[in-house]
Amino acid sequence: MSVILSREAYFEFRCFGMGDDYPKSTEQASNELRTRGCDSSVPALNYLIKQGRAKPNRNGRNYEWSADDIDQAARVFEEQGALTPQANAFLWLGIHADVYYKTLHEAWIKLGEEFGETAVPLPPTSDYFVCHFHPPRMGLSGTVEFTLCDDSREQLKQSSIAYRGVKPLISLKNPIRRQP
Repeated sequence: MSVILSREAYFEFRCFGMGDDYPKSTEQASNELRTRGCDSSVPALNYLIKQGRAKPNRNGRNYEWSADDIDQAARVFEEQGALTPQANAFLWLGIHADVYYKTLHEAWIKLGEEFGETAVPLPPTSDYFVCHFHPPRMGLSGTVEFTLCDDSREQLKQSSIAYRGVKPLISLKNPIRRQP
């Protein structure tokens, strides 16, 4: 079970289909890794380089992190258990990070259908929902469900009225697709 968000899920559910620009600086690589569930920092990445566990290209004094370099660092952080609090929660609950974000994305699309895409803010956030976690059992993987909170429903109704007739910049169902 991976509690670290995969590259594909990161691209689809956190970047909304708009790929990041690579290579990245060490700070940008660290930010991506934290978004994906790794407890990363610039000094931690520099230490991985010093150990030879990460080998990004060097441009003068700076490192240039490719997508593959960042994926390698993610594997190391996951092996070491260097996880964000959210990734640790996924581990404890027995939930795959990809499953969590896919389910959140699906719940967000349903909100867009019900209230209009312009009424639903981006990026998707679990703050609007009560999360129901179902741990792994009888050989099945853990799952999660999202139920819209009553106060969030009222807020979205008001936004729906305010944004009636406005077209969204990015569609929740068909975000812009650009490979990293």
